[in-house]
Amino acid sequence: GGRGYGDMGDPNRTGRQSHSIFAFSTNKVSPFVSKLHDMVDDPTHRDYVRWSKDGRSFIITDEEKFERNLSGVLPVPVSFMVNMNNFHRELANYGFKKPDAYKLEFAHDGFTRGAPEETLTLVRQKENYGRYRKDMNVAGKPPVIMRA
Repeated sequence: GGRGYGDMGDPNRTGRQSHSIFAFSTNKVSPFVSKLHDMVDDPTHRDYVRWSKDGRSFIITDEEKFERNLSGVLPVPVSFMVNMNNFHRELANYGFKKPDAYKLEFAHDGFTRGAPEETLTLVRQKENYGRYRKDMNVAGKPPVIMRA
């Protein structure tokens, strides 16, 4: 008999929980993605966040309660930065999309209910995210570099 896909007895397969924040690299799941996935998966959080019916997106049903429970999920240095604005920014940074502009629903091809670690590694920060936004001037155009 072959090994089942979900067989955790395979020594080469590691669960999401076993990775260390210090061993983080491009083939590891980001701590933000891992913690967010665990939060959405946890049935005790259903009163404020849950998977959509098809499991391809997650829905925040109580924004205030969700925000109060974001601590430890958002990678921010100080607690006052744990807020929905920074959460939205982080989701954008990782390429999440909103399927419905009127709902607090977010989707990413790699972020689904029951996704294995290999799939979750696809959810990674956009390259140069933030640097481009910082370099934009008021008109929304890249700055002109003057050569002396």
